[in-house]
Amino acid sequence: MGAPAVFSHPSRHHSQNIASGAGKHLIWIVLMEVDIYTSLPEAERIWLEFEPQADLWVFQTYGWLRRWYEHVGALHGVRVRVFVLKHEGKPAILLPLGLRKAYGVQRLEFLGGVLTDYHAPIMAKGLEGNLARRLTGQFWDQLKTYCPEAELVHFKKVPEKVQEASNPLCGLEQAKPSEKAMYAVLKE
Repeated sequence: MGAPAVFSHPSRHHSQNIASGAGKHLIWIVLMEVDIYTSLPEAERIWLEFEPQADLWVFQTYGWLRRWYEHVGALHGVRVRVFVLKHEGKPAILLPLGLRKAYGVQRLEFLGGVLTDYHAPIMAKGLEGNLARRLTGQFWDQLKTYCPEAELVHFKKVPEKVQEASNPLCGLEQAKPSEKAMYAVLKE
């Protein structure tokens, strides 16, 4: 068996903010690395090491999603795509996602399907809100690079909070609330 299919993408995001009334430019740079795992066994070690240090719901635990995948996801043709967003070399956010063809379209969705009450990222405890939003926004802007097979991103049952932390997916500019879910429009 060959090496695990883990891809790492270094990324740099630049932004400028003008301090109100001061006329000064504040520049922040977020360096992010994204590791992509294409099977649950490949992601197991980093996922299990990250869980005790993270905010998550039971529906994002490795054990829950592994069993869901074995009994449901694999039978429905879901292909695992676990994204680990790292900041300063350490996991900051883990997104347990998968690709599934439905209605002729490759959809990127959270693992867990209809059997999961909440679909949310796993976030490092104490992850500062602005950093979480910047990392998530940067990842979102480059999603087509990280997962070119995805033709549609379909996130549903996304809570506004993960434990006590704000869910950065809900703050994406492209995310629009709907009566029962959130949807977003990808940039070309």
